[in-house]
Amino acid sequence: MERSEALRQVVLELGHIPLWPGEFQGLLRSIYRMLRVNSLGTKKPGSAGAVLHRCIAILWRDVPSAEVSYDRTFFDG
Repeated sequence: MERSEALRQVVLELGHIPLWPGEFQGLLRSIYRMLRVNSLGTKKPGSAGAVLHRCIAILWRDVPSAEVSYDRTFFDG
């Protein structure tokens, strides 16, 4: 997948991770963008849900009590 296509896809997927409520939503979105673009450019791409859960694990490693929200139907469905 070309970089421009990957970026477009990530922007669409970020629409399912709200900017608020929650103080860690911005951090979650930043981590997701970085890891998701990377996953779309490799030979073994991960699903959007797998990448999101990896991002949440990274966030919870540093802030165990962080509350995050996302479209569970889109990412887990």
